[in-house]
Amino acid sequence: MKKSILLIFLLALPFLSFAQSKGYGSKAQFTVLTEVRAVSNIVSTAQMESYDWTVSPGCTFANGLSLRIPIDLAIMTFPNAEPIKTYESVGTLGLNIGYDFLPNKDEYCLELNVSGGSTYLKSMANYAYADLSLKFGVDVGKAIPFLSVGARYYIPYSGVLKENVYFHFGFGVWMF
Repeated sequence: MKKSILLIFLLALPFLSFAQSKGYGSKAQFTVLTEVRAVSNIVSTAQMESYDWTVSPGCTFANGLSLRIPIDLAIMTFPNAEPIKTYESVGTLGLNIGYDFLPNKDEYCLELNVSGGSTYLKSMANYAYADLSLKFGVDVGKAIPFLSVGARYYIPYSGVLKENVYFHFGFGVWMF
């Protein structure tokens, strides 16, 4: 797990150096993103459903690039679980790289996000994940409410989950 987190940070370094070399380092802005997501496998019978709450502090650069650290709390339900326990609380920590396709448009935001992370709370459903999502928001001042859609690939550490892709829909707020 430590190797994967180190790999994620090393992969982020070229993006940070690009932002610094273009002179955007002085135009970096601290941001916080918070989001609520519903995660489910809509293609086949759901082995797991999850309701996630994410807080992602980070930095957004003038060129549209953003780097955040997502901290998730997920309530996972297992509809087909046997014999008794049908839910689990799971916390994850990761790294998120985003790019706003409309950095010069003050009223709209269309951001593509790539994330990766792993669970940090001991539970029966420990896993690593890779996430791809698209967020669309409209600026209303110091905050941007948004809707998101995406896919998350789960890589389980235990036998409770199976390796699978789940889709998610969510809403949230960017705060500057």
